[in-house]
Amino acid sequence: MKTKIQLSFLIWQSKIYIILLIVSVIGISFTGNSQTCTNIVGGTDFTPIPEHVTDYYYHYNFVKQKGPSGNFISTPAPLAADATDFSGANFVYAVTSNPRKLRSDFVSIEDSMMVIKLQTAAASPLFNYRVSGLKPGSNYTIKVKIYHLPMMDSACMKANEWTQTNIRMAVNPDQYGNGFNDYSLQSGAASWGKDFTFTINGTLPATENSINFQINTGYNYGTCSAIGIADILVTGCLNPIIKSSKGLEVCTGEQTLLTLDKEYYASSYIWQKSTNGGSTWTNIGTTKSIVDAVNQNSIYRANVDGTLSPNLTVNTITCCIVNGQPSSRETVFHDDFGRFPSSNSYIDAFGTTTTGLTAPFRAPVPYTIPNHQYSTSGPVDDGWYAVSSYMYKNVATWLGALAEDHSQEPDGGYLIINVNHNFKGIIYDRLITGLCEGKELYFDAFAGNASDAQPPKLVLYIKSPDGLTTIAQSPITTLNAGGGWVRIQVPTFVLAGYTSVRIIIDSQGEGWTSGNDLVIDDIKIMACAPPMLDLFSDLPTLTKNKEVCSNALELGFTPSNLLLNFYGNNPRYLFQWSKTPTVASSWINLGTPQTVSTYSIADPKNSTPFSGVPNGGKVYFRVIAATPAVFTSKTNFTAPNYADPDDMCKNYSISENIEVTLNCPTCNTPANVTITTSDSDTTLCAGQSLT
Repeated sequence: MKTKIQLSFLIWQSKIYIILLIVSVIGISFTGNSQTCTNIVGGTDFTPIPEHVTDYYYHYNFVKQKGPSGNFISTPAPLAADATDFSGANFVYAVTSNPRKLRSDFVSIEDSMMVIKLQTAAASPLFNYRVSGLKPGSNYTIKVKIYHLPMMDSACMKANEWTQTNIRMAVNPDQYGNGFNDYSLQSGAASWGKDFTFTINGTLPATENSINFQINTGYNYGTCSAIGIADILVTGCLNPIIKSSKGLEVCTGEQTLLTLDKEYYASSYIWQKSTNGGSTWTNIGTTKSIVDAVNQNSIYRANVDGTLSPNLTVNTITCCIVNGQPSSRETVFHDDFGRFPSSNSYIDAFGTTTTGLTAPFRAPVPYTIPNHQYSTSGPVDDGWYAVSSYMYKNVATWLGALAEDHSQEPDGGYLIINVNHNFKGIIYDRLITGLCEGKELYFDAFAGNASDAQPPKLVLYIKSPDGLTTIAQSPITTLNAGGGWVRIQVPTFVLAGYTSVRIIIDSQGEGWTSGNDLVIDDIKIMACAPPMLDLFSDLPTLTKNKEVCSNALELGFTPSNLLLNFYGNNPRYLFQWSKTPTVASSWINLGTPQTVSTYSIADPKNSTPFSGVPNGGKVYFRVIAATPAVFTSKTNFTAPNYADPDDMCKNYSISENIEVTLNCPTCNTPANVTITTSDSDTTLCAGQSLT
C-alpha cells in the first residue's frame, strides 16, 4: 500500500512537472486568477520610419512601433514649428535623434527620443500611449526610459537646480485623474541629462482590453526643463479577435470574409471551423484571412503564433428568396456611432470628422434626440445624451456595465441616453432615406443598460416618413443590469409608396428612482440583394490592397454556390479599373464579360491602367457579376449605364474597390569608377593585388 501511495505521488509530481514545463515553453503563467504572457504588445524606441530618417526632427506618427498594429501615440503639445520653438516659453514637442538639435544647451545624447517641454501647469497631460487588443483580466508590464533635459544655461534652471523634479504616470486613469503615481527624476547633477527607467506592472480589469498609458507633469519641476521619452516596451497577453465581413448572421450559403481585428505580424496562422458546437474542429486555412461559405451554424477560431482567439459564432437563416433562388443581404444603412482617434477628435460612421470637442471623448449627433439635450461635459445626467467611448472612464464610473461599444473597436463610439427622470415617451426619432421599394428589408440594433440600476424598457418602431403609419415594431424589451448588449429586431418589411422610414424608440420605463441609462449602438438596415463577392489582388493569400511593378497582377475571386445558383449557373464577370473611383463614368472595362473569375495584367507598370501613374500612385479595381442578359441590357456598363454600388435596387453583384499602388524601385546610374594610387610606378602582374 505504501508503494502504491509513493508511486501515485510520483505520477502526480510528474504530471505537475509536465504542466509546468508546457507553461514555461509557451511563455504563459498565471498569477492568482490573472494570466501573464511575454508577448510584445506595444512599444517604440522613437527611431523614424525609413521615409523620415534624414529629418532634423519629426512627428510622433513617423516613429517605428513594436507589436501589432493599432497602437497610437498622442500629446496635447503641438509639434514645434522649428527648433527655435524650444528657445522660448512654448509648450511644444519634437522627436529627434539628439536633443541638442533642438536647443544648444540641451545635453548631447545620441538616442532617439520624443522631447516635450514642461512649459505647462502642474499635473497637466504630457504624453499618451494607447495599446489595444489585450486579453481582459490579464497582467501587463510597461517599461519606459525617460531623460531629464534641463536648459543648462538658463536662469530658470539655475533657480531650480535643487528642485526634486517629478512626473506623474498612470495606466487607465479615470476621468477624475485617479490612478496617477509620482516618479522622481531627481535633481542637480544626479538628474541633468540622465536617463531613468521605470517599470509599471498591473492587471487589466475583466471588462477592459486596452492600456492607456499617460504621463503628466508632477508638482515639482522647472518649466524650463524638458523630458525625453526614449523607449517604451509593453508586454502582455494578446487577444486576437475574428471579424466577419457579413456579421454574425448570414443567409444560408453566403460567403463571409474572416479577418483579424488588426495586423499581428505573425509567422503562422491556423483557422479552424466547427459545425457541431465546438466538439470537433477542422482546419480550413493558414493565411491571414479566409473566405468561407457558411452553409450551417458555424464556430470559427484562429491560432495566431500559438495564441488562440476567442470563438466567433456565425449563424445561418433562410432569407431573401428572389425569383425562386436564395440570395444575399446588403447593408444599406449602418450607424456604429463612429470612433475617437484621440481625446479631442471624433469621426462619425459616415466619415465626418469633428475636432475641438466640448470634453474629451464626447460628441453630439447631427439630429435631435427628442426630449433630451446634449451633455457637453461631466456625467451624462438624467435628461441628457452624448456619444462617447469607454464610458466608465470617459463619462462616469457608474456607467461601467457596458465597458465598450458593441463591435469592440478601440475607442469605438456608442450613444447614451440617460432617460429623463420619470419620463415616458419618444427618446429617439430619426429619418433614414434612400431605401428601395419592393425589396425585403431587415432591421436590427443593439441596446443595453449602462449601469446596475433600474432597467430601461423600450419599444422600437419602423414608421412611414411622416411618422403616422407603423410598418414594423419590436416587442417591449427590458434591458436588465448585467445583460450586456441586447439585439433589438423587428419583423422583415417591404416598402410601398416611399423610400424613407423613421426609426423611433419609445421609452416605456416609469416610476423609477435611479437608472434608465440606455446605450445604443450598431443601428443597421439590410436589403435583399444579389449575392456579394470579394475581389482580391492575390487570391491565394486573400490580399486586397497591394503594391506592384513589373510582376503580374492576378485579380480574382472565388464565386460562391449561392452566387452561381442565383445567376442560373451561367454568370459572367466583368473586371474594371479607375483612377478616380468615386466618379461613376471613370470606370473602364478590362475586356468584355467572361466566364472565368480571374483576370491577369502581365506587366502592370507598362499596362493601360497604370499609364501615366507616378511611383506611389494608385489604381482601383472591381468586378461585376451578372447574367448575360443584364450585361446586354446595360451595354456592358458603358455610358450611360454605369454600374452604381449604391443602387439599392440593382440586379447585379459588384465588389468593393481594391487599391493597387505602383511601387517601382528607382535606379540611379553610378558614376564612372576611378582607381588612383600615390605610387606612379606601381605595376600589377596577373594574380597580384593592390591595396
